Amino acid sequence: FEQTDVEVPKGWSQLATNVVVSKYFRGHVGTPERERSVRQLVGRVVGRLREWGEASGYFRTPEDAQAFSDELSWILLTQRMAFNSPVWFNLAVAYTSQQASACFINSVDDTMESIMDLAKTEAMLFKGGSGTGSNLSKIRSSREKLAGGGTASGPVSFMRGFDAFAGVVKSGGKTRRAAKMVILNVDHPDIM
Repeated sequence: FEQTDVEVPKGWSQLATNVVVSKYFRGHVGTPERERSVRQLVGRVVGRLREWGEASGYFRTPEDAQAFSDELSWILLTQRMAFNSPVWFNLAVAYTSQQASACFINSVDDTMESIMDLAKTEAMLFKGGSGTGSNLSKIRSSREKLAGGGTASGPVSFMRGFDAFAGVVKSGGKTRRAAKMVILNVDHPDIM
């Protein structure tokens, strides 16, 4: 490791160093809790994965668990592979969901309650660094009548709102907007 204000493997590029320090080190800058090395970051994530493996009986022996930790750490430190952002953002971070999936596909029904539940679900997934996808084809057309009178807003108006939330909630609490995919079937009345 080269010794600077942070510790990274010697073979890592400046770009890799900048990304890992700005996006994945956890803890507030300038506090003792702040991660300062890739070894800490990798140790945190690999330690949580090993812990889960041990708790679920995945390893036959303690030696198998140690081999898993050693080999996975080497693979990560030598950049043979990398996890998605939610793994780095969340695993073994106190008071953080242990959310590790990069993308969630959600459903919605044609009710205001379901539409607003989807907005909340997506916001919480964005907070953990994941992206979301939703098919809004169940939402009635902007030309259809509402039970209480008036005309429905239609799925495109809700798409604008969901897009705004994705822009406001920083992915994993960091600097980029959340990733959002929306589908509207080709035979939906608002497409026709």
